[in-house]
Amino acid sequence: MDQVLMDMQRAYMLELYHEPLHAGSLKEKTGTSHNQSCGDIVQMDVLVASGVLQNAAHSGHGCAISKAATSLVLDEYIGKQVEDLQQITFETVKELLGIPISHTRHKCAMIGVKALKQAIQ
Repeated sequence: MDQVLMDMQRAYMLELYHEPLHAGSLKEKTGTSHNQSCGDIVQMDVLVASGVLQNAAHSGHGCAISKAATSLVLDEYIGKQVEDLQQITFETVKELLGIPISHTRHKCAMIGVKALKQAIQ
């Protein structure tokens, strides 16, 4: 990957860390995910109707990777079928982030997906 592009992706991740997309809460169903190895916590509220993720919001605290990944996953999957959400993998999240993610940061990248899957069940 071109260094300029990677620098731009990293800058965007930091922007999402400071101002995450879909941050907040809803009155609807909730799921929570914790990354005990680093202390990240994601609270997820979702609105599902007719098998479609109509809306979602997240709150909590975590590192830049966890907040950016959660923001981008919600941005990508709001409006899609619930079945599509079950297919989200680490590779999906890594592609959305657009930067290499080390094995040790795998849980950080997936914490929002875990909370989302818990909330839709």
